[in-house]
Amino acid sequence: MSFSYSLMIFGQQYAFNLFSLNAPVTENGYNEEEMKLVKETRKIWNDTEVKVTATCIRVPVMRAHAESVNLQFDNPLDELLFLVIPPPKPLFVFVPSG
Repeated sequence: MSFSYSLMIFGQQYAFNLFSLNAPVTENGYNEEEMKLVKETRKIWNDTEVKVTATCIRVPVMRAHAESVNLQFDNPLDELLFLVIPPPKPLFVFVPSG
């Protein structure tokens, strides 16, 4: 089976590719989508000082959206505390350090 595609719509190969930029880049080097993640995290946690590094990658598929979040804490987070974090737990994986 053979497929053909056209570059006429986007000007670059869209299929089988990943894109880090689909929004304008801001003065700090992050794009607008990445800054949304930073602002929303600070808003939800009610902490304007929390350090957030965001990377948004677009994957050209029909119906999907995903985010990857890596949380690092100053103090240990034990499994018991992790278990009392409100759902949706399937979105998190507890990986003990050490």
